[in-house]
Order: sequence, then C-alpha cells, then structure tokens
Amino acid sequence: MSRLVALLALIGLSACMSAKPMTTTEVFSVFADKTYRSTSRPVATYFSPDGTMTEVDQSSWAQITGTWYVKEPDFFCTQLGDYPEVCQKVARLDGAYQFSSNGKTSSRSYDRWVIGDQTSPK
Repeated sequence: MSRLVALLALIGLSACMSAKPMTTTEVFSVFADKTYRSTSRPVATYFSPDGTMTEVDQSSWAQITGTWYVKEPDFFCTQLGDYPEVCQKVARLDGAYQFSSNGKTSSRSYDRWVIGDQTSPK
C-alpha cells in the first residue's frame, strides 16, 4: 500500500511540474514591453509592444535590432540582425517559461523578465 501511495504522489508531482500550454494572447502579454536579462552572458533584450526588439551587450553597449511576434497557437518568433527567424513553442512551468524548437527545450526563469526597456546604461 505504501508503494502505491508513493507512486501516486510521484505521478502527481510530475503532473504539477509539466508544462502548461499558453495562448497567443498570453504569450504576447508575457513578453510585450519586457526585457529579458540573460544568465549566461551580459546581454539584455527588450521586446517592444510594436514588434521590434533590441539586444544590447551590456559590457560593450553594442546593439542588434530585430523583430518579434506571436503565431497561433503558442509560438514566440524572433528575428535578430542577420540571423534567421526562430519560432519556439512557449509553455508555462512552475517558475519559468519553457521554450521548445526542433526537439530542443530550454527554460527561462520568470524573474529574468522585467517590465519596460531595461537595456540602457544606468
């Protein structure tokens, strides 16, 4: 009986940790007028509500501009500088957004996204 309870608890825990799909409206509202601060390099990227984006290297202040948009049903698409467009499926996890594309998955913590354009030097 205790093994059954433990197994059911584990199944319940993994269900809580699974990604929850998002609508295009949710994806847009999450990223519009937000800046993402990378954890792996000194870069901040601002996603303007008008569909433009600016990535700033905060060590050299070099900028690259591009565009972003959401696509049905739950894709977040970006095109930065001369790089090709990338569209990633977005879902919510507990404490993070999950991005999936071409069989690869990554997550970005909610606290890495801040309101407004935070790319300028202070």
